[in-house]
Amino acid sequence: MIQLSYPNCCCCLQLMLWFVVLLVCQVEVDSGAKSVQLPFKTTADLPEDVRVEWKDREDRMVHVYQNGSDQPEDQFSLYRDQTEMKEDLLQSGDLSLILKYPTDTNTGEFRCIVYKEGEHPEMENSGAQSQRSE
Repeated sequence: MIQLSYPNCCCCLQLMLWFVVLLVCQVEVDSGAKSVQLPFKTTADLPEDVRVEWKDREDRMVHVYQNGSDQPEDQFSLYRDQTEMKEDLLQSGDLSLILKYPTDTNTGEFRCIVYKEGEHPEMENSGAQSQRSE
């Protein structure tokens, strides 16, 4: 069983303000599961010029969304073809990540960072933790 524990972040996007509220959540996944969702929801109707990055405990790029599409060339090779996000993520504010076929190598921390082009992070969901247990 893989156990994922991470904070869910509720944030407000404003030009000069950066609010982060962390709530610790936990996800358990049975061995052999087809996928696991790491939820992260924020306000709907995000601007088109945001960059969404999911990173692992070693600061490797798990998933990148920018300019209206996924950016697989920016991903660490371990995660290529293993992740996806919802198609309407900017409109819905649902920045959740789906990790396909999770394994022991996916154990640890995951975080989601949202940037507005040319600026510092608008919001960050940090401190995600995962553990695999039998």
